[in-house]
Amino acid sequence: MKGGIGDADTLVAIAGSLAEAYYGIPQSISEQELAYFDSCGDLRAIIDEFAERLKEGPKKNAPARERFS
Repeated sequence: MKGGIGDADTLVAIAGSLAEAYYGIPQSISEQELAYFDSCGDLRAIIDEFAERLKEGPKKNAPARERFS
């Protein structure tokens, strides 16, 4: 791409990630997206478990590969 600004999809993905970190996700949108995952087999359970592990934070004094296991 001319000007060296990269691919548009990459820029949008980065901007969206930064916006979510700064503004958060409105509860109504979060509920809609999680409802979608209910129809995807075990994916909802995996997402919920991941969210709980993030709330707990990393295990102290553990090697990096074991901090969230």
